[in-house]
Amino acid sequence: MIGIGPVELLVILIVALIVFGPERMPELARNLAKLVRDLRGAMDEVREQFNELTKEDLLPTKEIDAYYRETIDSVKKSIEPPPDMPDIKDINAEVEQSIRQIDNPPPDKSEQQT
Repeated sequence: MIGIGPVELLVILIVALIVFGPERMPELARNLAKLVRDLRGAMDEVREQFNELTKEDLLPTKEIDAYYRETIDSVKKSIEPPPDMPDIKDINAEVEQSIRQIDNPPPDKSEQQT
């Protein structure tokens, strides 16, 4: 239940017995049971409607997902590098070699003569 322990339930029953009297307690219990049954039925109905709505909404989502996957695949294919393009490792090696040449230039001939 909603955090109601046996002690709390006993207190509620005693207060109800004092307020309504022993004559009206069976009627009150029937009405309370009917109320709980109606609430459970309403909750089940809402839960069922919610499940139906989510199932209906998932169908277009799957179609949209498939469309986007196809689009992404076609974009990936269109941006693949051409086969004659040099590999990134070759480009990196050339860049590193150029950096080494800039950092360590060959000695000038004028400096060698002196």
